[in-house]
Amino acid sequence: MTAIDPFANVRAGATNTTTSPKTPDDQFGKDTFLKLLVAQLRYQNPLEPQDGSQFLAQTAQFTMVEKLTSLEDEMKSSMSANQVLAASSMIGHEVKYKDTNENDQTGVVTSVKLTADGPQLRIGDEDVPYTQIEEVHAIPTTSPTTPSTTN
Repeated sequence: MTAIDPFANVRAGATNTTTSPKTPDDQFGKDTFLKLLVAQLRYQNPLEPQDGSQFLAQTAQFTMVEKLTSLEDEMKSSMSANQVLAASSMIGHEVKYKDTNENDQTGVVTSVKLTADGPQLRIGDEDVPYTQIEEVHAIPTTSPTTPSTTN
């Protein structure tokens, strides 16, 4: 009788799947979990089926992984939106930042540009990454002072 390896497809990698390439941090992602679960169901002994509560627990774990992944994506999107909002609120304000030589510089933000690396603030003739900003100051408004005369 020939031995059947129920996880051979998982170890070798299925050839008909359309999964994204795995990064070193994501070696055992949701796709691997789902493949293991399907292989486990496919090759279980029909005379001794898997316990239903175990199957439900594994399904719940899979659902939890899906929800956590979705939550992570939403948090990244929210953080990006907050950075854009914070950067745009700096327009017209004086900021202190570190230049490429790690020297302190100050200047007034004139515009904000959105890039793949995050917001870039235009200060003078230089684009400064949002993450380099250390301080934000309001520019004092200079209004003409008129002496008040009281009689």
